[in-house]
Amino acid sequence: MKITFVTETYPPEINGVALTVLSLVQHCRKLGHAVEVVRPTQPGDSQKAPERLVVEHLVPGAQLPFYAGLRFGLPAKRRLLRHWQKVRPEGVYVATEGPLGWSAVSAAKQLGIPVITGLHTRFDDFMDHYGLSFLRRPAFAFMRAFHNRALATLVPTTSLKKFLDANGFRRVERLERAVAANRCVLPGVVTRKLAILSLRQLFYSLAALHRKKTCRLRSVRSTRLLKSTRWRA
Repeated sequence: MKITFVTETYPPEINGVALTVLSLVQHCRKLGHAVEVVRPTQPGDSQKAPERLVVEHLVPGAQLPFYAGLRFGLPAKRRLLRHWQKVRPEGVYVATEGPLGWSAVSAAKQLGIPVITGLHTRFDDFMDHYGLSFLRRPAFAFMRAFHNRALATLVPTTSLKKFLDANGFRRVERLERAVAANRCVLPGVVTRKLAILSLRQLFYSLAALHRKKTCRLRSVRSTRLLKSTRWRA
């Protein structure tokens, strides 16, 4: 399966989202999937280490305010449309809610590519830490609008799924990313492999649902056109 991961942070940047996406990418590759990563350019990309053998599509980015060493992707819908028309993925996973993530969801929807999102960070909680509590509700509303555009939103815990379900998020699914406590020798490997299998199954099921909806929409349009033609005749 050809899967594209869209993220505004990726190693060598060190944070929870970057490492989670890296883990998903690595295990998808081990399971035989063709993987691409779409991310913003980073300082030192020209001196990239040879061990990073993942196909990457780089887009322009900028420094993130209040967060030293972290960048975000600039809007890139047209660029992604051109790129995915040439190299079309079977599914797109968007890990971040920035301008690049919004562009990726829009481009995938326009091309009819199944797109799912992952909610990795509660940005509304961050507002309090930066003295911007008045933006907490708008931030949460933006996150809800962003994720509701996708076919599904993946979260790591049942409690978070229940919270989002109760607050207007639609089609929330749980994808475990926890450490397998009973497998201390290889922490988390078994759980992550099961998670990747679930991710693959989710993409295929969503893709089937998307094709069914598309066929149904085309059928409705054809019926309306036929009725209109008969009426004119």
